Amino acid sequence: MHLQYEIKLPDHDFMVPEKHKLIPSVYAACVIDENGPTYSGPTLIRIRSGKHDKSTASSHLSDVMRLCELEQFDIAKSSDGEAKPIWLITVDGGPDDLIAI
Repeated sequence: MHLQYEIKLPDHDFMVPEKHKLIPSVYAACVIDENGPTYSGPTLIRIRSGKHDKSTASSHLSDVMRLCELEQFDIAKSSDGEAKPIWLITVDGGPDDLIAI
């Protein structure tokens, strides 16, 4: 597989193969190192079928709920094992990230 075809969507600019039907979503916890100016943390990559699944705000919420259950993300939780009360979230601004009320 080669990546010489560019997506022509207003909210994405990455290269994909022709007739590509996979939708990647990447989630990462930023764990700040107390001994220096670096950070790292666990990463979760979810891949959806563009033919059978949709990438929506609800599907992203489902991913985050699953992420909170994973042992690898315990390092990003508070000392009592609960999710921390403040989350910083960045998105690419695509239509699946917008919530219309």
